[in-house]
Amino acid sequence: MNYRVSVAMCTFNGSKFIKEQLKSIINQTRQPDEIVICDDISTDNTIKLIESILEETNIEWSVLVNESRLGVAKNFEKAISLCTGDIIFTSDQDDYWVEYKIDKVLDEFKKNPEVNLVFSNARLVDSNLIELPGDLWSSIGFSNNKLKKDKIFVLESLLKNNFVTGATMAFRKDVLNRIFPIPNYWIHDYWIALQCLLEGKVFAVPEMLILYRQHDKNVIGAKKLSLTSKIKKYLNNFNYVDEMHSQRLKMSRELISYLKAVDKEVDDNFLRMIIECSKFWERRVNQLTNPKILALQDIMSDIKNSNYKKYYTGVRGAIRDIYLVIRG
Repeated sequence: MNYRVSVAMCTFNGSKFIKEQLKSIINQTRQPDEIVICDDISTDNTIKLIESILEETNIEWSVLVNESRLGVAKNFEKAISLCTGDIIFTSDQDDYWVEYKIDKVLDEFKKNPEVNLVFSNARLVDSNLIELPGDLWSSIGFSNNKLKKDKIFVLESLLKNNFVTGATMAFRKDVLNRIFPIPNYWIHDYWIALQCLLEGKVFAVPEMLILYRQHDKNVIGAKKLSLTSKIKKYLNNFNYVDEMHSQRLKMSRELISYLKAVDKEVDDNFLRMIIECSKFWERRVNQLTNPKILALQDIMSDIKNSNYKKYYTGVRGAIRDIYLVIRG
């Protein structure tokens, strides 16, 4: 099948790296048919740079500047919705695509008609595209073996932690009418990946198909800390934990509401899992306002029922919650 390929890119003050990113897309062994860029009101010369580069290509392109700031998720939703391709690649403004990325990803879609979404590993590089230790998957704790398990296990893994990075992702356009709009508390790649998995399958390419730039605004695994420092930081990051608990509760509730509203056919076991997950996060949100003895009982019950392993970071998360409750 001869797929039409679109690239959806979002920009905001991206002048420092946008030239390299765009040229790596234009110079693909299989060029995209269309590039759609939505800019979230940049105040630098991002738009001028983009237009000067794209005007020299024979690729269809459009650049739209938002009337008001949309934020990352809604800006990507807008850019994606404007794409006309059969396969849509999402792109950040500061990475670099390996020259055969589009070819490789399209091959997987052609071989696997039941696959809705393909994502890949990525090489970590610094701001000058010099290779850093490790890779994207190892930094987020993902192994391709996860996708070889049954679908409920994969859904559970994705519900626990997003392992699909938008900068490495491509998906079929025909799933869009079933996944938009993106709910308020979800980031675009997480929501799209989950919905594509509910609708069919996702496929992981182990090859590192992009150079994933690490700089002051985008860092995986920041500076190395001693074990003692890591433990102190993990236990005392109170504000982050409180916000994260609240965020995950809102996300799970939005997912339940969405599935009920669209009357989507969902495996009963997975629906029960989502509801259990939502209740787990509700207990985490309430643990600092409930009496300590009740909060600790809830934590111990969730440990016993393996809920920390299913929905959180396992023993580490439980220890931190116990510490936070006792500390008060």
